[in-house]
Amino acid sequence: MQTTSTLAREAFESSGKKQLHHDIILKTLELCPYPLTAYGISKRCSLSYVQTDRRLCELRRSGQIEFVKRIQDLDGSTRNAYKLV
Repeated sequence: MQTTSTLAREAFESSGKKQLHHDIILKTLELCPYPLTAYGISKRCSLSYVQTDRRLCELRRSGQIEFVKRIQDLDGSTRNAYKLV
């Protein structure tokens, strides 16, 4: 028996939204001249902070982005900043 979270993940992955989120994040990083955090990316595109943060680890594992440094973000929190490879 599948749990609702498993069903939701399968529905999300089959919908093509995961790739759309990757494309949005990559385009946002491409347009910015400096590294961005998940929070900074979400403020510049149509994705929420949570959606952005979940996709960043996937993009990092695939080698499309890389960690640059930890920075103090717009809201005063310290977060990881990323850039395109």
